[in-house]
Amino acid sequence: MSMAFSIDPTTLSYRLIEQRDLERVRALHNDESVLSQLTNVEQVSEKQQQKWFETLSSSTMSKRFVVEHGSSFIGVFRVDLIDHVNGSVQVGLDIVEAFRGRGLACPIYEHFMSYFFDQVRMNRVHLKVIDTNLRAIHVYEKLGFIVEGRDRQALFRDGEHRDYVCMSILRSEWSKRNSRSA
Repeated sequence: MSMAFSIDPTTLSYRLIEQRDLERVRALHNDESVLSQLTNVEQVSEKQQQKWFETLSSSTMSKRFVVEHGSSFIGVFRVDLIDHVNGSVQVGLDIVEAFRGRGLACPIYEHFMSYFFDQVRMNRVHLKVIDTNLRAIHVYEKLGFIVEGRDRQALFRDGEHRDYVCMSILRSEWSKRNSRSA
């Protein structure tokens, strides 16, 4: 059940995942509503989580950021396939159930896209979303992401194969979008 309060998105904080976050991150990952949206739907053990964290900590291709509001854990922002040569990065976001539907996804994505486009000078931010996650697709379209195509029948859920919708936004599109809203 969701809480009846709103959060000012400007009060959110972002930081790289640390050892102390592992159990909260594992619990979020293992939540059925999160797992059902991911490629691998297997639960993760404490030992697997620790090994994943050690690998992630030395990765140049992937990062995980904890999103918080005060002492409340809001979720995890995923950054993968970091490609500085070609200026491309893949992203994703998992929000704790109690904080879903509070209008936080857009400002969290905007925070990171501003960083990628305006500071790191990436050219393209992309993601994949299961075709049944219409709420997320709506958020991405609102942010300016464009459907590039599909990984057809790439996921098996609820007894049937589903498509992964491939979406992206370019720096030029992001700049144009933000100049209109200014």
